[in-house]
Amino acid sequence: MRIRFLTAVMAGMMVCLCAAPVLAGDPLKSAAKSLAKGVKKLENKKLAVLSFPYHGGALSSGSSLVPERLTTYLAERKGIQVVERSLLHKVLEEMEFQQISAIDQETAQELGKFLGVEAIVTGSLFDHADGKTEVNARLIEAQTGAVLSAKRIFVKRSWTDEPKKVMKSLKKKKNESDHANEPEKVIVITNREQD
Repeated sequence: MRIRFLTAVMAGMMVCLCAAPVLAGDPLKSAAKSLAKGVKKLENKKLAVLSFPYHGGALSSGSSLVPERLTTYLAERKGIQVVERSLLHKVLEEMEFQQISAIDQETAQELGKFLGVEAIVTGSLFDHADGKTEVNARLIEAQTGAVLSAKRIFVKRSWTDEPKKVMKSLKKKKNESDHANEPEKVIVITNREQD
């Protein structure tokens, strides 16, 4: 009888130990849940998830992996519409920039209008020595540039490539006669690789 009891206790402990990672949950799912709270303030609840550069504009595989997972988790939430990331890349290329490192109000409005979304999810990554990456995610209202919700999480780094600086600033050309007294807008984009 005692052996059965001990066997049952051991089996229960093994189930708990094996289930611990599942019970702990994916921190990106938690981030999506927090960001979704800000979506409640929106009328049509349609948003786009941009890439997440490292501080200073560098990119790694994590810069696309993190937003890809956030896109999936946000799309799973009832009532939220998310622009497909492959479509997003095509639209950004048409707008003549591929990667944005900072979203100001004017850029948020331009992206929101062009994509037909009310909000944009963006953020940044920062690698820590312990094999984890800090993810700072924000849901930004396209019309005002206001941060509707934000979440900071730490994820176990599953990518091995080092962040590479691929950003540069370019001035977007304006028609001189239309905007003679306005300062030029600076948009940060990625370099396109030469063949």
